[in-house]
Amino acid sequence: PSIHPFDPLIHPFHPSISSIDPSIHPLIRCCLIPLIVMDEVLELLRAKPTKERMEGVERLQQVVVGGKSLSATDVANMVDASLLLLKDNNFRVCQGTLQALASAAVASSSSVNADHLKLHLNALLPPIVERLGDGKQPVRDAARRLLLALMQVCMYYPSLSLSLSLSHAHSQAF
Repeated sequence: PSIHPFDPLIHPFHPSISSIDPSIHPLIRCCLIPLIVMDEVLELLRAKPTKERMEGVERLQQVVVGGKSLSATDVANMVDASLLLLKDNNFRVCQGTLQALASAAVASSSSVNADHLKLHLNALLPPIVERLGDGKQPVRDAARRLLLALMQVCMYYPSLSLSLSLSHAHSQAF
């Protein structure tokens, strides 16, 4: 089927862009995903209801996997929202956030996002390491995968370093 250039499904300012029709050809759908506005995603991530936060996490995953290079501001906003979501009581929100960050790390290994991401590594590491001790196995697995993805990014970009500053009650003993 031919698509008119003013079709509301592909117009970036149309409100229905956030609900992309799954029956659209995959190549066209792939091009539409980056049109999801990051501001909408951030608004959902900061929402009170868990259902909206979960929707925000899913949309964040779409944005990250969509292949669009994120700006420094988008990465900073994503990290800020993620820091709050990693403290969330809902394990699915935490798990989804860790998975989205892992996707962002993998995507950054082949783009300029690595430079943007490296600015936030020291802020991200403590909550990620804390999630390694989560009560739910899927959250622990997602945290482990994220740390592995970050280490992989550091291998591709030697200028990045994972300087884990873990504080322990008896740190002098080590």
